[in-house]
Amino acid sequence: MEFDPSDEFINKHMPFIVKTVADYTNRYVEIENSEELSIALEAFYDAMNNFKEEKCNFYSYSKKVITNRLIDNSRKNNKILTVSFDMADVPDNQSFEEDSILRQELEYYEKQLALFSIDFEMLFKYSPKHKESRNNVFKLASDLAKDEDIVNRLFATKRLPITEIITRYNFSKKILKRHKFTIISIIIAYKYNISSVIQKIE
Repeated sequence: MEFDPSDEFINKHMPFIVKTVADYTNRYVEIENSEELSIALEAFYDAMNNFKEEKCNFYSYSKKVITNRLIDNSRKNNKILTVSFDMADVPDNQSFEEDSILRQELEYYEKQLALFSIDFEMLFKYSPKHKESRNNVFKLASDLAKDEDIVNRLFATKRLPITEIITRYNFSKKILKRHKFTIISIIIAYKYNISSVIQKIE
């Protein structure tokens, strides 16, 4: 059956589809010009045709189909758009209005990160992968975010004051350098009260 983007059911569920794409990419979705949204629309249409009601919930099923299709596309194009601590992971029952606020918050966060030459792909690439390291880095970053002097130095120079941090917090220089992007991103989240990120850390 030929894909019909004007299908009434698809149009009715466009907010859900857009939200699913935003959850995956952690980016504001441009309705008119988004490769990911086009992929998601086709995936949603396939989900409609293949859904078996007795096996699972349609929304959970279609979200999985869309996400898997986006992952396949990312791998195919060697793109990694997800963030290591899943910044846009929100409940499925969250309203579209609330989701719009979340996307705006993440879009603002992305702009602040860019001032430090950081983007979401870098966060995924350099974020700690092991649980213990992850917890230690997140804890340090949370503590640093409360240290006014460290925060002021960071925002003045756009660089993490590693020497001062080692002296005050007795933290490994090697780990600091390895995870500086994650640490900076968390400090920025606290600085601008990016609640969707802070919730994942705490």
